[in-house]
Amino acid sequence: MIMTLLLGLAAAAQADAPAAGSGAAESLRYFDGRQWRPLWQSEHEIAEIAPANQAPAASLGAGARLVQQRGGLRIWRLQDTPGAGVGRSLAGGDPARFSPVFYLSPHGGARLVPRGNIVVRFFSAREPVELDAWAEAQGLRLIGKTSLPATYLFAADTGMAAVHKANDIQHSGKVHFAVPQWWREAYTR
Repeated sequence: MIMTLLLGLAAAAQADAPAAGSGAAESLRYFDGRQWRPLWQSEHEIAEIAPANQAPAASLGAGARLVQQRGGLRIWRLQDTPGAGVGRSLAGGDPARFSPVFYLSPHGGARLVPRGNIVVRFFSAREPVELDAWAEAQGLRLIGKTSLPATYLFAADTGMAAVHKANDIQHSGKVHFAVPQWWREAYTR
């Protein structure tokens, strides 16, 4: 299956992989290269994307607990008190540094965090000048070509901007596919 480039995260303890929320409604859909998939946003977790040697953000508050760290990605569980939710943390933080955490099921499972990049496969190969013009028109920046024919990697400003832009490009019908790139938790057996 053609999927975004994935960075596996180390296995998390079952206690640190809570459900997206009891009765949680689908919060987002994305195209995975073959079909549209629903995602559920965690009600209690937030991802911090920063260099591994950078100190954790103080804006998360004293009640935030680090549940997983892999390279420059930290997953925080926020305390379950009024006003300390993910929405408040996302609204008060740098959108390039913080991102929601998603699940493929309303019951939890592997975590997904948007990386801020989009993989786009055009119907035919493009010249560099065409790619740069297309990227600029989309508000993206060309990173480079992938190993797949006529397929390129582009950067957006933030993870969520990449998800929404990939969906817009996919809906346009002008490309074979446009998929957001994810950090996806992987479990060892």
